[in-house]
Amino acid sequence: MKKCMTAVVCLALFIGLIQIPVYASEDIDKTIFQVSRNAGSGGVRCYDSLTNEETYYSPELYYHGDAEPIPASPELQLEQPEMSPRHVIGHDSRVKVLNPSGAYESTCLIGSRFKNISSGEERVGKGTGWLLNDKYVMTAGHMLYVEEDGVVMHCGIFIGASDGKHKRYRLGYKYHVAEDYVNHCENDIDYYNFGMYDDWGIIELVSPVDVSISKLGRYAVNSAYDMEGQYYHTQGYPEDLNLAAGKTGDAWNLWYMYQTAGYIQKDRPGLRFLDLVETDIDAYHGQSGSPVYSYRTGYGYCAEGMIVAQSKSYDGEPKNFIILLNDWLFDYIKQLP
Repeated sequence: MKKCMTAVVCLALFIGLIQIPVYASEDIDKTIFQVSRNAGSGGVRCYDSLTNEETYYSPELYYHGDAEPIPASPELQLEQPEMSPRHVIGHDSRVKVLNPSGAYESTCLIGSRFKNISSGEERVGKGTGWLLNDKYVMTAGHMLYVEEDGVVMHCGIFIGASDGKHKRYRLGYKYHVAEDYVNHCENDIDYYNFGMYDDWGIIELVSPVDVSISKLGRYAVNSAYDMEGQYYHTQGYPEDLNLAAGKTGDAWNLWYMYQTAGYIQKDRPGLRFLDLVETDIDAYHGQSGSPVYSYRTGYGYCAEGMIVAQSKSYDGEPKNFIILLNDWLFDYIKQLP
């Protein structure tokens, strides 16, 4: 997710090869998340892997403050009883998803191959994303750019994947990454104080998806207060459950999808411009880029943010983040061609 000071920390953040439990509050069924609400306000850096061109988009070029919700696919307009609360107090609530359909099938398993600029060593970062439409996938910024590696060399996207099966496979070629993340991912302190709050990215696919995939709508939220009382869902590819199920890191493309859901339990006034909330939503390494969505009357199941999975604390504070799909980010997505 950023340039790390030690090899161990680097593995923990980018590859997720060490096991660190999610930071929880004294009430063991709740996880503490910080909620970043200024994503996109610093602009966007776009990298074209075919032309090697790099372009900066100032927020003034795309921000219009017009965040009218985008409805979900027709089949996701009705609230589904099978997506009712599953949380069991004090227990892991993640449930395996086989043959993803409905709200699950637009979720993508992502493998990003990076090459270290200094050593030439290659590695694969694993994470999650979801289809914005047939041409674009949203994910975490650190799946596309890392300070010591530069822009991702090769980005494979398995759409609607679980247990080695998927709806379609696509490659990315153009990568949109938040400017504030790019400028603040050089070391731990810089990343945790600034870069992580804007750690999002968008992948443009080499060729559009050519099958019908149910897609989440989009609903702009600008603070945790906008999430109060809503029941939230997320899904992705947590490393801990997949390793426990015998899915090795080398066979990451065979990972299972897991889903979970829960409420934002209460607001906890946070550091500077951040909201700090408790929730019973479980998350782990491998879920960086997982959509966070709820049912909105009139619009269906809509993405309102995404998880940037850290599952650790830093200087005594939790570092589990939700990047909100706020007005800035919403407007940038709308202007994509």
